[in-house]
Amino acid sequence: LQTGRWVNDAVVLSQPRMDLAAVSVGTQIMFAGGQVSPTADTAVVDMFHGITGVYRASQLSIPRSYLVAASAGPKALFAGGYVT
Repeated sequence: LQTGRWVNDAVVLSQPRMDLAAVSVGTQIMFAGGQVSPTADTAVVDMFHGITGVYRASQLSIPRSYLVAASAGPKALFAGGYVT
């Protein structure tokens, strides 16, 4: 933003989805679960480190959508949700 113009360096999630949960923990942001179609949820957790630019992925215990997320110190918690 130093030039006064937007830069399109957007991070793309590993799979398109809606109804997911997002949370930040320190310099990381995490996007978990969500619907990939009207009849299918995903268990993918996409994690992006804002300083290093490193992207990695993990999994929830089961696929779910409409879940909630919270952080406490260095931990993230994903809870609840709907399982299709």
